[in-house]
Amino acid sequence: MGKYLLRRILQMIPVVLGTTLLVYALVFALPGDPVKAMFGDKPVNEAVAAQIRAEYHLDQPFIVQYFIYLKNALTLNFGDTFAGQPVLDEITRAFPVTIRLGLMAFVFEAIFGVVFGIISGLKKGKWYEHRYPDRLSAAYFRADLRHRLRHAICLWYSVGDIAGDGRRRPRLP
Repeated sequence: MGKYLLRRILQMIPVVLGTTLLVYALVFALPGDPVKAMFGDKPVNEAVAAQIRAEYHLDQPFIVQYFIYLKNALTLNFGDTFAGQPVLDEITRAFPVTIRLGLMAFVFEAIFGVVFGIISGLKKGKWYEHRYPDRLSAAYFRADLRHRLRHAICLWYSVGDIAGDGRRRPRLP
């Protein structure tokens, strides 16, 4: 078991490196200048733009930028937000809310999955076994934009202020 676990962990390394390289290359290939995007429609002084490019290593070649990104990611140095706060502080502030939402979703899924599974098993071959799993699958894979928008709005209003600490009372429209 230990050899299998070690082998799987070692196989994870090239997958993570390949995924980060692919995503970084796709972001790098996006058109436009990130420095000009930071300033929006305001005119940019070239000296300030050059200073920002040097600060964020945007004047370096792609592979150098990628290895700087990897080093910073491994040391949990994600830089600062545009507002000046460290990104790691923002992540740690939102992490408890994310864990709570994930656990609630897991419990919800486990309860309904077990209940519907038991009912389907007890009523084997009857109408319930065929009707409700199909409806649940259809609801899960439904590609209707209105349906997804409705769920997003309901989730937003039921969770509250996602940008805050997530402990505020739910607001419903």
